[in-house]
Amino acid sequence: MKHILFPFILLLVLVACSETPEKPIIEITGIDNTIKPGDNFFRYVNAEWYDSIPIPTTQAGVGAYMFMNYPQRIKLQGILDSIFHSQNPDGSIEQKVGDFLRIGNGYPNH
Repeated sequence: MKHILFPFILLLVLVACSETPEKPIIEITGIDNTIKPGDNFFRYVNAEWYDSIPIPTTQAGVGAYMFMNYPQRIKLQGILDSIFHSQNPDGSIEQKVGDFLRIGNGYPNH
């Protein structure tokens, strides 16, 4: 039995080693191979994206959080605008927030 098993295992190893490697399952794109990873890892992995994505003048930067947070910022701006432009009872939270926004934007109190 040993005499048959050893050549069979050897044949399996040789066949497995002679096949060409398959295409990797995960294809990584955007790597800048002109930069050594040890010199500047951020540029190595992000150079293509960093150089091609424009940063809007209304924002300090661009990132995944900015895109995820955008709907919440729009909703919050709508809430603050409605408080800012409405007449609220004196002493109410809404009136205080509206006054805070009005002063912060350079508008006189009502």
